[in-house]
Amino acid sequence: MRRLIHVSARVLTPPGERRVLHEPDLALLLTILALNTFGLVMVFSASVGSDRSYALRHAVWLGLGTLVAVITTALDYRIWRRLAVPALIATIGLMTAVLIPGIGEARLGAQRWIDLGPFSFQPSELAKFSLTLYLASWLAGKGDRIRQFGHGVIPFVMLLGALVGLTMLQPDLGTSIVLVVIGFTMFFAAGAAMSHFALLGASGLAAALVMALGASYRRERILVLLSSDQELFDPNGLLRTLGWQIAQARLAFGGGGWFGVGLGAGRQKFQWLPHAHNDAIFAVIGEELGVLGCTVLLLLFLVLAWRGFSIARRVPDRFGGLLAVGITSWIVSQALINAGGIASTLPFTGIPLPFISYGGSALVTSLAATGILLSISRATVPRGAERVVFKPTPKRRMQHPAVAPVLRSFGRNTRRRAIPRGGRTQ
Repeated sequence: MRRLIHVSARVLTPPGERRVLHEPDLALLLTILALNTFGLVMVFSASVGSDRSYALRHAVWLGLGTLVAVITTALDYRIWRRLAVPALIATIGLMTAVLIPGIGEARLGAQRWIDLGPFSFQPSELAKFSLTLYLASWLAGKGDRIRQFGHGVIPFVMLLGALVGLTMLQPDLGTSIVLVVIGFTMFFAAGAAMSHFALLGASGLAAALVMALGASYRRERILVLLSSDQELFDPNGLLRTLGWQIAQARLAFGGGGWFGVGLGAGRQKFQWLPHAHNDAIFAVIGEELGVLGCTVLLLLFLVLAWRGFSIARRVPDRFGGLLAVGITSWIVSQALINAGGIASTLPFTGIPLPFISYGGSALVTSLAATGILLSISRATVPRGAERVVFKPTPKRRMQHPAVAPVLRSFGRNTRRRAIPRGGRTQ
């Protein structure tokens, strides 16, 4: 693994430039470990009411995701910039293929999965990763031109619109919202003009309203959100349709109180709360661990947001900073959307809770992304330190054969050397 680190740094570091790497961000690392441990325990508890094999499969996926996270942490994060375009092309191809009957697998009225025999995966999970990767590379290369309407807004809208459009054809409103949050956050962090950002925000809000009201089941989800307990629990009304899961989630939160009924002692997971091990696992946490357990979980995601954006501020290059912003906004926004939907503060969308819900492709992709975030944290500049990047001396143009040897000799004698700095050098 150490050799892998040295090889990746040597390939990507220009001659004459020395990079100072240090250990990954400890607070971020501990937060990720705490979230995944929390998730493994809760999947085991929630699957008691349905199928205990979910816990074993989740542990297998967690082990695979941890291995992937170790590799992405060890690799120099700048290597991903070379893979941004191929990853985006491959993702668009897979998201198109999943819509083809016979390739994509339909479950519960949505065609989001590609079945590969032993396992299946959702290309929309790769869309979050590839969008974050490509936007970081593209926005970093654009520089100040991002403030120009033709160079910034139009290509951005075309790219984001293509991915969101393919996602909505599955349909998957929750992932579409996460993609929009990732894109808007990165576009704002890249220095977009406020007038352009306001225009995009207004257009995005209007498009979201049209999509939300464009299908009957989405309108019903909004109606469930706005309904009172009496209307929701009406046996002849919403309780018979999409209101069932939210009604059972409210019962779980109400039964848990401040401190919960105890780990493993929840009742709603026993055939009452649909998808208790997956989309609705936050309700199981509310019943068994109470308000205290939900608060601790949300605080962990808050710490992840704090460390992620702090890393983005202190990374020495623009690509790394934008990539850190994208990964952080992806994980945190998805967590808030899931928790808000189950707690009846946002319309329910059915996306998993990162690191906590049972999952395969979602868990591995999230761990791979946080591994890249840890890799970026290894190259951050300490607070108060001057951000200096030592570059090789530029070659001089030899104007006359008579002075060329003198200039070459002068360059060899006066070339600036990198000043030694503390920490491990690459």
